[in-house]
Amino acid sequence: YLRRRQSLSYIYTNELGRIFDKGLKVPFTVSHSTYPRIVLLFLRGEVSIETMVILDDFLGFTNKFDKYYENDIIWPRISKKIGKYRPFLKYDKPKMKNILKNVMTK
Repeated sequence: YLRRRQSLSYIYTNELGRIFDKGLKVPFTVSHSTYPRIVLLFLRGEVSIETMVILDDFLGFTNKFDKYYENDIIWPRISKKIGKYRPFLKYDKPKMKNILKNVMTK
């Protein structure tokens, strides 16, 4: 836990590279046949809960997914986990926002 907290910006940067390697809109595109890319990466363990919380703070994707997947089995659990983890995650917002801008402009 301490190792992840101390290297949060490094982990966040690497995971953003994985999330946005196919384009900016692809990770958040919802469909009936599959989950959005960001959810699939989280379920595979390629994206951490910390990155999910930080991205949701900036982009607010959980509200959209909550409405779309309200009758789903898996998404409500993930959304609940993100919401419960949020108060415990302390991070440098301007630094993380800057990292997100840099990754999105590449």
